[in-house]
Amino acid sequence: MLERFRNENEQPPKNGISATSPSLSVSFYVDCPKVFDLQLITTAAGVEPTEVWRCKPHIAIQNPELDKISWNYDLEDLPLIEYSEALTHVIDIFWPRREQLRALADTHNLRIACMLVPRGSMRDFVPVISDSVVRKLADLGASLSISHDRFD
Repeated sequence: MLERFRNENEQPPKNGISATSPSLSVSFYVDCPKVFDLQLITTAAGVEPTEVWRCKPHIAIQNPELDKISWNYDLEDLPLIEYSEALTHVIDIFWPRREQLRALADTHNLRIACMLVPRGSMRDFVPVISDSVVRKLADLGASLSISHDRFD
């Protein structure tokens, strides 16, 4: 577990994450049309989503490309600093079902993606994604985005 604090008097919180400790959140998600049976994704993935996102109607009117549903599986605030390690945590959950997920996405024109969200100072992270992680994302047919808007 990462035990990095800004001053020696700061104590780690009970869950191991403090507001000043760097962490990575990672999401695996499948974007689909707003009239799609999400149980098909759940069955293919072998796990329940942690969240289902639906576009609000007033936003969909202004941005038709956002008029969709997103089946999400989120791992929040992992006490990690390496991008590859955080991505591996979520990829490993879906790796055994990659063929089913890829077939479903190809058949129904769904988008599979991962999003990585670093929290903390940019200098705390190892922003490298290993070849093996890139290959696994490709095998899943998944794109990758990294959100940089939450750095301290």
